[in-house]
Amino acid sequence: GAAGGQGAVVQVAVVDEGGVEHAFNLVPQSGIAHHAYTTDADNPTFRAAQRAADWPKWKEAIEKEYKGIADNQTWKLVPDFVGSKPLGSKLVLKIKRLADGSVDKYKARLCILGNHQTPDQYGDIFAPVAQLKTFRLLCAIAAKYGLVLLSTDAQQAFLQADMDVELYLRQPPGYEVQLDSSGKPKILRLLKSLYGARQSPSLWHKKLDQWLVGRGPEVLSARVDATRVGGSTEAGEAPQAASARACPVGSFERAPGDSCLYRLRRGKEQLLFMLYVDDSVITYDEKVSQGLYDDFVAALHEDFKFDPVVPLEWFLKFEIKQDLREGTVNLSQMPFVRDFVEECGFTECRSAFTPSSPGLAPGTKWCPEAGSEEQREQVKRPYRSRIGSLLWVSRGTRPQLSYITGVLSTVLENPGAVHWKQVDHAVRYLCTTMNTGITYRRDAPTGKLYGAVDADFLPNYGVEFENFKSTTGWVFFYAGAAVSW
Repeated sequence: GAAGGQGAVVQVAVVDEGGVEHAFNLVPQSGIAHHAYTTDADNPTFRAAQRAADWPKWKEAIEKEYKGIADNQTWKLVPDFVGSKPLGSKLVLKIKRLADGSVDKYKARLCILGNHQTPDQYGDIFAPVAQLKTFRLLCAIAAKYGLVLLSTDAQQAFLQADMDVELYLRQPPGYEVQLDSSGKPKILRLLKSLYGARQSPSLWHKKLDQWLVGRGPEVLSARVDATRVGGSTEAGEAPQAASARACPVGSFERAPGDSCLYRLRRGKEQLLFMLYVDDSVITYDEKVSQGLYDDFVAALHEDFKFDPVVPLEWFLKFEIKQDLREGTVNLSQMPFVRDFVEECGFTECRSAFTPSSPGLAPGTKWCPEAGSEEQREQVKRPYRSRIGSLLWVSRGTRPQLSYITGVLSTVLENPGAVHWKQVDHAVRYLCTTMNTGITYRRDAPTGKLYGAVDADFLPNYGVEFENFKSTTGWVFFYAGAAVSW
């Protein structure tokens, strides 16, 4: 058993790609005992997972995580020294589910406690992600022009990027402790980025971006040329040298308005690639660009570890349904809305057919007085969580919720009963219109991007005498539905 008799040791052995066996004795993590048994089944701690009926699946996920770490040669053991400032780590477990609520896979992540990093332990930490309006526009273009929508995820994405600074890690939970000659535990020097480190998202994005925009297409054209003429690249020769002899296909171009949307063109063939951290979307015309797609996917899987490409059906908790024959793409957040409504306890509630109660502007004048009983009661309720979920839905597929969620967001620090009434009304509206989404169509009346914008002054929108600011709203359409608002 583990120290103190809490939990049991679980032995795990993995073999890396080089045939080297790594042994781990997994024990419940110290420092988190205060919430070890209060987690839900989809996000358990190690100790809770060990006691669950589905423990064999969790153990398999943990073994897969440690095997990936070993295969990627993520770290090396070194003796501890003064000034190393090694960081701790923890195992994070999560069940990923499909749109219908069924289990997709059990996932385990070893994460650095990056909240303890000091400024000398990281550099640039900014990493862009694709905008939701880019994703919607991509779906609209696919519907309008009959392009196929596909997706693929990077496997342990952050482990595929090199660490940019000297960063040390204490031997992680379950690691078979290695000692130096003086009997002190050794520490791990990170050679690859790891989940939890502040700079890991930036390092991963930079590596893939460089491959796409910099050397990726040149290597691709070299492989394509060698395949078509029956030749091969000489052993030990740099990919850049081989690409000089190949027919160039040009590099990926970043979209001017979104640095996570890329386009690759080769003659009449073209392909669009959108990146959101480790999730990606690919779209192209099967009749025109199949060869370019095949070459790109082969190169991507050769230089990186990605899952097999599959039809795009589930992305960022959006459910996507594409009908190539009818020329439609439907976006829905129904699974997220369903879970949100259930969490709020509104599965059986009165119908609401408008996003907010008419005739009521929930401004700051409805906030409770400081120190009042109402304020003490309201602060206990999950107002921020409710507004966060409403914002995600309004930014995703429900522009009609944008105004009321924006107004309610102005009183996050001190909401009152009136504000909660409006939140409950918005949740009832979501329950009433749970299956509502956005559908883009090939046969939309106009094939052009068009939109409308308007602004109005108080008191029509907002609270009179409160801020004297006008409210502006806009919406742009393409392929028969809204793409930006």
